[in-house]
Amino acid sequence: MKWEYQLLAFVATGILLLLLFSVWKIKLRSNQRNAQFQALCKSSGFQMDLFEFFSDRVIGIDYHQGVLLFMHFIGNQYTHKILLIEELEQCSIEKQSNDNNIISGILLNCTMNDQSAIRLSFYSNKTDNHLDATQLLRKAAYWRRKINLLKQLDELSLEQYQ
Repeated sequence: MKWEYQLLAFVATGILLLLLFSVWKIKLRSNQRNAQFQALCKSSGFQMDLFEFFSDRVIGIDYHQGVLLFMHFIGNQYTHKILLIEELEQCSIEKQSNDNNIISGILLNCTMNDQSAIRLSFYSNKTDNHLDATQLLRKAAYWRRKINLLKQLDELSLEQYQ
């Protein structure tokens, strides 16, 4: 009977160590992504006034320079897009669905003054958990409002000085 208790204690300790290791790994990845974000901001001369990490992405706005920064992390690498607010015409949300009406993608489409479109992916069913789709749709709507409002304020301030 004594060996069963020892085996149970050994298994419980192993499970606890696995849990602690996974939490440590998530924290390490989060710190690495934050460091990459801060390094890109510093090297580009941006001071993000508002930013948010979500899923494996981060989006931020520098109000003083009128810049929007979007980063998508893929493993230890990342891709990024920098948009000047003054060159933006508007932003809209595109919700992509498959044949079964299941969300397959959520994009923030930013139309530029030259009519080119920059697409910022907030959700992809290939890389994100399908349970996060609704939350990420709300997040895309929040950032669309922020960007469009900032664009309107930018236009108002330009009109004031003309």
